[in-house]
Amino acid sequence: MKLRIYLLLTNAISILVIIVLLILFYRFMLLSEEQFIWLTIVSLGAGLLSGILHFLLIRPIEAAVKRIGEGSASIADGDFQARVPLVGPVELKLLAGQFNEMGDKLQASFHQLQAAEVARRELVANMAH
Repeated sequence: MKLRIYLLLTNAISILVIIVLLILFYRFMLLSEEQFIWLTIVSLGAGLLSGILHFLLIRPIEAAVKRIGEGSASIADGDFQARVPLVGPVELKLLAGQFNEMGDKLQASFHQLQAAEVARRELVANMAH
């Protein structure tokens, strides 16, 4: 399940539980029919507003996770120069920074391995002559 769907589903379930409980408790209060209807409408509106805000606020998180995934796929394909922009919430910026540091270390290790291979070939060529 995608992160966005998981977070939206979790939020929708929590909002639904809250609204159902509010409506049930409204019935036990000494409210007129009109007051009950207004409170129910306001509760549904607040739940809808909360859902919309949640939808908008998780977009930067989703984008940051997607960028980190794309960066890891690039490194898995052999592009050790792939870097992830430091965007999103603090935790994801930290993760992206660590990811970039890992990419730097992998690139340095790869260059050392290439240099060792060149030295090995030179040694074999010199010994053959």
